[in-house]
Amino acid sequence: MIRPAGLPAFALLRFGASAMARWRSSARGGGKACAASVSATIVIACTLVACHPALPAHPALPAPPAVPALVHDIDALLAAPALEHGYWGVLIKSLKTGETLYSLNPKRLMMPASNMKIVTLAAAADRLGWDYTYETRIFAAGRIDAGVLQGDLLVVGSGDPSIGEVPDTLGAWAEQIKARGIRMIAGRVVGDDSAFDDDGLGFGWSWDDLQDDYAAGVSALQFNENAVRVTVSPGTSVGDWAGIAISPTDSGLEVDSALTTSAAGAAPHIDAHRLPGSARLQLRGTVPPSPMASTCAGRRWTSTTFATRRPGRTAPR
Repeated sequence: MIRPAGLPAFALLRFGASAMARWRSSARGGGKACAASVSATIVIACTLVACHPALPAHPALPAPPAVPALVHDIDALLAAPALEHGYWGVLIKSLKTGETLYSLNPKRLMMPASNMKIVTLAAAADRLGWDYTYETRIFAAGRIDAGVLQGDLLVVGSGDPSIGEVPDTLGAWAEQIKARGIRMIAGRVVGDDSAFDDDGLGFGWSWDDLQDDYAAGVSALQFNENAVRVTVSPGTSVGDWAGIAISPTDSGLEVDSALTTSAAGAAPHIDAHRLPGSARLQLRGTVPPSPMASTCAGRRWTSTTFATRRPGRTAPR
Protein backbone atom coordinates (compact mmCIF):
# COMPACT_ATOMS: atom_id res chain seq x y z
CA MET A 1 0.00 0.00 0.00
CA ILE A 2 1.35 3.43 -0.99
CA ARG A 3 0.74 6.05 1.64
CA PRO A 4 3.20 8.98 1.33
CA ALA A 5 4.06 10.70 4.57
CA GLY A 6 2.23 13.96 5.20
CA LEU A 7 -0.50 13.25 2.67
CA PRO A 8 -4.19 12.79 3.46
CA ALA A 9 -5.37 9.25 3.97
CA PHE A 10 -8.89 8.50 5.04
CA ALA A 11 -11.18 5.53 5.49
CA LEU A 12 -14.65 6.24 4.19
CA LEU A 13 -17.23 3.52 4.66
CA ARG A 14 -18.08 0.46 6.67
CA PHE A 15 -20.72 -2.07 5.63
CA GLY A 16 -21.86 -5.57 6.37
CA ALA A 17 -23.26 -5.68 9.89
CA SER A 18 -26.89 -5.50 8.83
CA ALA A 19 -27.04 -9.00 7.33
CA MET A 20 -25.63 -10.64 10.44
CA ALA A 21 -27.92 -8.59 12.65
CA ARG A 22 -30.97 -9.69 10.69
CA TRP A 23 -30.00 -13.37 11.06
CA ARG A 24 -29.45 -12.89 14.75
CA SER A 25 -32.73 -11.04 15.38
CA SER A 26 -34.64 -13.59 13.31
CA ALA A 27 -33.22 -16.45 15.35
CA ARG A 28 -33.98 -14.71 18.62
CA GLY A 29 -37.50 -13.84 17.45
CA GLY A 30 -38.16 -17.49 16.68
CA GLY A 31 -37.13 -18.47 20.19
CA LYS A 32 -39.47 -15.92 21.75
CA ALA A 33 -42.34 -17.07 19.55
CA CYS A 34 -41.83 -20.67 20.65
CA ALA A 35 -41.72 -19.66 24.31
CA ALA A 36 -44.92 -17.62 23.94
CA SER A 37 -46.68 -20.54 22.27
CA VAL A 38 -45.74 -22.95 25.06
CA SER A 39 -46.83 -20.48 27.74
CA ALA A 40 -50.20 -19.94 26.06
CA THR A 41 -50.79 -23.68 25.89
CA ILE A 42 -50.06 -24.12 29.59
CA VAL A 43 -52.37 -21.25 30.58
CA ILE A 44 -55.26 -22.61 28.53
CA ALA A 45 -54.83 -26.12 29.91
CA CYS A 46 -54.80 -24.87 33.49
CA THR A 47 -57.89 -22.74 32.88
CA LEU A 48 -59.90 -25.64 31.50
CA VAL A 49 -59.02 -27.84 34.46
CA ALA A 50 -59.96 -25.11 36.93
CA CYS A 51 -63.40 -24.55 35.36
CA HIS A 52 -64.35 -28.23 35.17
CA PRO A 53 -66.48 -29.77 37.95
CA ALA A 54 -64.62 -31.80 40.51
CA LEU A 55 -63.46 -35.03 38.91
CA PRO A 56 -61.25 -37.83 40.11
CA ALA A 57 -57.62 -36.83 39.86
CA HIS A 58 -55.58 -38.59 37.21
CA PRO A 59 -51.83 -38.60 37.03
CA ALA A 60 -50.40 -36.35 34.29
CA LEU A 61 -49.14 -38.15 31.22
CA PRO A 62 -45.39 -37.92 30.80
CA ALA A 63 -44.18 -35.79 27.93
CA PRO A 64 -42.87 -37.82 25.00
CA PRO A 65 -39.08 -37.98 24.87
CA ALA A 66 -37.75 -35.26 22.61
CA VAL A 67 -35.10 -37.32 20.83
CA PRO A 68 -37.33 -40.25 19.75
CA ALA A 69 -39.88 -37.72 18.50
CA LEU A 70 -37.17 -35.94 16.52
CA VAL A 71 -35.96 -39.21 15.01
CA HIS A 72 -39.51 -40.21 14.13
CA ASP A 73 -40.28 -36.88 12.43
CA ILE A 74 -37.08 -36.81 10.34
CA ASP A 75 -37.46 -40.45 9.33
CA ALA A 76 -41.02 -39.70 8.20
CA LEU A 77 -39.87 -36.74 6.10
CA LEU A 78 -37.09 -38.66 4.39
CA ALA A 79 -39.35 -41.64 3.74
CA ALA A 80 -41.58 -39.59 1.42
CA PRO A 81 -41.94 -41.19 -2.05
CA ALA A 82 -40.67 -38.04 -3.75
CA LEU A 83 -37.32 -38.45 -1.99
CA GLU A 84 -36.76 -42.17 -2.49
CA HIS A 85 -34.25 -41.68 -5.33
CA GLY A 86 -32.08 -39.21 -3.42
CA TYR A 87 -29.28 -39.62 -0.92
CA TRP A 88 -29.37 -37.77 2.37
CA GLY A 89 -26.71 -37.01 4.90
CA VAL A 90 -27.97 -35.70 8.23
CA LEU A 91 -26.11 -35.16 11.50
CA ILE A 92 -27.69 -33.33 14.43
CA LYS A 93 -25.77 -32.78 17.64
CA SER A 94 -26.56 -31.01 20.88
CA LEU A 95 -24.68 -27.71 21.23
CA LYS A 96 -24.61 -28.19 25.00
CA THR A 97 -23.44 -31.77 25.36
CA GLY A 98 -22.17 -32.76 21.92
CA GLU A 99 -24.52 -35.75 22.00
CA THR A 100 -25.61 -37.05 18.62
CA LEU A 101 -29.39 -36.63 18.37
CA TYR A 102 -29.84 -37.88 14.82
CA SER A 103 -27.53 -39.48 12.31
CA LEU A 104 -28.02 -40.68 8.74
CA ASN A 105 -25.05 -41.27 6.43
CA PRO A 106 -22.95 -38.79 8.43
CA LYS A 107 -19.69 -39.74 6.68
CA ARG A 108 -20.96 -40.12 3.12
CA LEU A 109 -19.20 -37.66 0.79
CA MET A 110 -21.65 -35.50 -1.13
CA MET A 111 -21.47 -32.40 -3.31
CA PRO A 112 -23.03 -29.57 -1.26
CA ALA A 113 -25.69 -27.44 -2.90
CA SER A 114 -27.26 -24.16 -1.76
CA ASN A 115 -27.54 -25.38 1.82
CA MET A 116 -23.76 -24.83 1.99
CA LYS A 117 -24.71 -21.20 2.70
CA ILE A 118 -25.89 -22.28 6.15
CA VAL A 119 -22.49 -23.72 7.00
CA THR A 120 -20.75 -20.67 5.51
CA LEU A 121 -22.84 -18.31 7.62
CA ALA A 122 -22.15 -20.33 10.77
CA ALA A 123 -18.41 -20.33 10.08
CA ALA A 124 -18.38 -16.58 9.39
CA ALA A 125 -20.33 -15.83 12.55
CA ASP A 126 -18.01 -18.04 14.61
CA ARG A 127 -14.77 -16.62 13.22
CA LEU A 128 -15.74 -12.99 12.61
CA GLY A 129 -18.61 -12.38 15.04
CA TRP A 130 -22.12 -11.11 14.40
CA ASP A 131 -21.02 -7.47 14.51
CA TYR A 132 -18.27 -7.77 11.88
CA THR A 133 -18.20 -5.03 9.22
CA TYR A 134 -16.31 -4.82 5.94
CA GLU A 135 -14.10 -1.80 5.49
CA THR A 136 -13.25 -0.22 2.15
CA ARG A 137 -10.46 2.33 2.48
CA ILE A 138 -9.65 5.17 0.09
CA PHE A 139 -6.25 6.86 0.06
CA ALA A 140 -4.97 9.95 -1.73
CA ALA A 141 -1.48 9.22 -3.06
CA GLY A 142 -0.30 12.73 -3.85
CA ARG A 143 -0.69 16.31 -2.79
CA ILE A 144 -3.90 18.28 -3.12
CA ASP A 145 -3.30 21.51 -5.01
CA ALA A 146 -6.23 23.92 -5.46
CA GLY A 147 -8.72 21.06 -5.31
CA VAL A 148 -6.73 18.83 -7.67
CA LEU A 149 -5.25 15.57 -6.40
CA GLN A 150 -1.84 15.43 -8.04
CA GLY A 151 -1.59 11.68 -7.92
CA ASP A 152 -3.65 8.50 -7.75
CA LEU A 153 -6.71 7.66 -5.73
CA LEU A 154 -6.29 4.21 -4.18
CA VAL A 155 -9.33 2.08 -3.33
CA VAL A 156 -8.47 -0.82 -1.02
CA GLY A 157 -11.16 -3.49 -0.75
CA SER A 158 -11.83 -6.13 1.87
CA GLY A 159 -14.57 -8.13 0.11
CA ASP A 160 -17.61 -5.95 0.78
CA PRO A 161 -20.44 -7.40 -1.37
CA SER A 162 -22.76 -4.41 -0.85
CA ILE A 163 -20.94 -1.91 -3.10
CA GLY A 164 -23.24 -1.16 -6.03
CA GLU A 165 -25.69 1.12 -7.76
CA VAL A 166 -28.42 0.68 -5.13
CA PRO A 167 -27.65 2.23 -2.77
CA ASP A 168 -25.35 4.59 -4.66
CA THR A 169 -22.16 3.71 -2.82
CA LEU A 170 -19.81 5.41 -5.25
CA GLY A 171 -21.88 8.59 -5.20
CA ALA A 172 -21.56 8.65 -1.41
CA TRP A 173 -17.80 8.15 -1.72
CA ALA A 174 -17.58 11.04 -4.19
CA GLU A 175 -19.37 13.35 -1.78
CA GLN A 176 -16.99 12.42 1.05
CA ILE A 177 -13.96 12.92 -1.19
CA LYS A 178 -15.33 16.31 -2.24
CA ALA A 179 -15.83 17.25 1.41
CA ARG A 180 -12.08 16.70 1.92
CA GLY A 181 -11.22 19.30 -0.69
CA ILE A 182 -10.70 17.12 -3.79
CA ARG A 183 -12.52 18.34 -6.90
CA MET A 184 -10.45 16.62 -9.57
CA ILE A 185 -8.11 13.63 -9.78
CA ALA A 186 -5.11 14.19 -12.06
CA GLY A 187 -3.90 10.60 -11.70
CA ARG A 188 -5.61 7.24 -11.84
CA VAL A 189 -8.21 5.40 -9.78
CA VAL A 190 -6.33 2.29 -8.64
CA GLY A 191 -8.08 -0.72 -7.11
CA ASP A 192 -6.30 -2.93 -4.59
CA ASP A 193 -7.91 -6.38 -4.31
CA SER A 194 -4.93 -8.11 -2.74
CA ALA A 195 -6.92 -9.09 0.36
CA PHE A 196 -8.23 -12.09 -1.66
CA ASP A 197 -6.36 -14.41 -4.00
CA ASP A 198 -6.88 -14.22 -7.76
CA ASP A 199 -8.89 -17.43 -8.02
CA GLY A 200 -12.40 -16.02 -7.67
CA LEU A 201 -14.21 -19.23 -8.67
CA GLY A 202 -15.02 -21.97 -6.20
CA PHE A 203 -13.78 -25.55 -6.46
CA GLY A 204 -16.18 -27.74 -8.40
CA TRP A 205 -18.27 -24.94 -9.93
CA SER A 206 -19.96 -26.04 -13.14
CA TRP A 207 -18.36 -24.38 -16.17
CA ASP A 208 -21.69 -23.96 -17.96
CA ASP A 209 -22.99 -21.79 -15.09
CA LEU A 210 -20.20 -19.24 -15.33
CA GLN A 211 -22.14 -16.83 -17.54
CA ASP A 212 -24.85 -16.47 -14.87
CA ASP A 213 -24.87 -13.93 -12.06
CA TYR A 214 -25.14 -16.59 -9.35
CA ALA A 215 -21.76 -17.93 -10.49
CA ALA A 216 -19.97 -14.59 -10.36
CA GLY A 217 -16.49 -14.85 -8.89
CA VAL A 218 -15.66 -13.24 -5.58
CA SER A 219 -13.09 -10.51 -5.10
CA ALA A 220 -11.84 -8.17 -2.42
CA LEU A 221 -13.11 -5.28 -4.57
CA GLN A 222 -16.34 -5.78 -6.50
CA PHE A 223 -19.28 -3.78 -7.81
CA ASN A 224 -22.91 -4.90 -8.19
CA GLU A 225 -21.82 -8.35 -6.98
CA ASN A 226 -19.78 -8.61 -10.21
CA ALA A 227 -22.97 -8.93 -12.26
CA VAL A 228 -24.17 -7.14 -15.42
CA ARG A 229 -27.82 -6.99 -16.50
CA VAL A 230 -28.61 -7.61 -20.17
CA THR A 231 -32.07 -6.53 -21.36
CA VAL A 232 -33.45 -8.09 -24.55
CA SER A 233 -36.21 -6.33 -26.49
CA PRO A 234 -38.00 -8.04 -29.43
CA GLY A 235 -38.28 -6.48 -32.85
CA THR A 236 -41.50 -5.39 -34.51
CA SER A 237 -41.83 -8.36 -36.88
CA VAL A 238 -41.05 -12.06 -36.87
CA GLY A 239 -37.42 -12.61 -37.82
CA ASP A 240 -36.26 -9.12 -36.82
CA TRP A 241 -33.13 -8.82 -34.70
CA ALA A 242 -33.79 -8.35 -31.01
CA GLY A 243 -32.43 -5.27 -29.28
CA ILE A 244 -29.82 -5.51 -26.54
CA ALA A 245 -29.13 -3.11 -23.65
CA ILE A 246 -26.43 -3.54 -20.99
CA SER A 247 -26.43 -2.10 -17.48
CA PRO A 248 -24.10 -0.69 -16.27
CA THR A 249 -23.19 0.56 -19.74
CA ASP A 250 -19.46 0.85 -19.03
CA SER A 251 -19.01 -2.68 -17.66
CA GLY A 252 -16.68 -3.68 -20.48
CA LEU A 253 -18.79 -6.72 -21.32
CA GLU A 254 -19.06 -7.41 -25.07
CA VAL A 255 -22.32 -9.01 -26.21
CA ASP A 256 -22.40 -11.04 -29.43
CA SER A 257 -26.13 -11.44 -30.03
CA ALA A 258 -27.90 -13.46 -32.71
CA LEU A 259 -31.28 -13.25 -30.97
CA THR A 260 -34.28 -12.85 -33.26
CA THR A 261 -37.98 -12.19 -32.83
CA SER A 262 -40.33 -15.18 -32.86
CA ALA A 263 -44.07 -15.40 -33.36
CA ALA A 264 -46.46 -14.06 -30.77
CA GLY A 265 -47.32 -16.59 -28.09
CA ALA A 266 -44.07 -18.54 -28.43
CA ALA A 267 -41.97 -19.09 -25.34
CA PRO A 268 -38.72 -17.11 -25.12
CA HIS A 269 -35.59 -19.19 -25.60
CA ILE A 270 -32.24 -17.56 -24.80
CA ASP A 271 -28.95 -19.46 -24.64
CA ALA A 272 -26.05 -17.59 -23.06
CA HIS A 273 -22.45 -18.73 -23.33
CA ARG A 274 -19.17 -17.18 -22.24
CA LEU A 275 -15.78 -18.82 -21.89
CA PRO A 276 -13.89 -18.30 -18.60
CA GLY A 277 -11.63 -15.28 -18.81
CA SER A 278 -13.40 -13.89 -21.87
CA ALA A 279 -15.16 -10.52 -22.06
CA ARG A 280 -17.49 -11.78 -24.81
CA LEU A 281 -20.98 -13.03 -24.01
CA GLN A 282 -22.74 -14.95 -26.78
CA LEU A 283 -26.55 -14.89 -26.94
CA ARG A 284 -28.50 -17.19 -29.23
CA GLY A 285 -32.22 -17.93 -29.53
CA THR A 286 -35.55 -16.18 -29.98
CA VAL A 287 -37.88 -13.87 -28.03
CA PRO A 288 -41.58 -13.30 -28.80
CA PRO A 289 -43.22 -9.87 -29.09
CA SER A 290 -44.04 -8.69 -25.61
CA PRO A 291 -44.71 -5.42 -23.76
CA MET A 292 -42.14 -6.58 -21.21
CA ALA A 293 -38.48 -6.90 -22.17
CA SER A 294 -36.62 -10.06 -21.17
CA THR A 295 -33.65 -9.73 -18.85
CA CYS A 296 -30.75 -12.00 -18.05
CA ALA A 297 -27.79 -11.41 -15.80
CA GLY A 298 -24.20 -12.14 -16.70
CA ARG A 299 -21.11 -12.13 -14.54
CA ARG A 300 -18.12 -9.90 -14.95
CA TRP A 301 -14.74 -11.42 -15.75
CA THR A 302 -12.45 -8.95 -13.95
CA SER A 303 -14.20 -7.52 -10.94
CA THR A 304 -11.56 -4.99 -9.89
CA THR A 305 -11.48 -3.47 -13.37
CA PHE A 306 -15.26 -3.27 -13.26
CA ALA A 307 -15.25 -1.58 -9.85
CA THR A 308 -12.62 1.01 -10.67
CA ARG A 309 -14.30 2.01 -13.94
CA ARG A 310 -17.27 3.35 -12.04
CA PRO A 311 -15.76 6.28 -10.06
CA GLY A 312 -15.35 8.18 -13.33
CA ARG A 313 -19.15 8.31 -13.50
CA THR A 314 -19.42 9.91 -10.08
CA ALA A 315 -16.20 11.90 -9.88
CA PRO A 316 -16.22 14.82 -7.45
CA ARG A 317 -16.80 18.20 -9.04
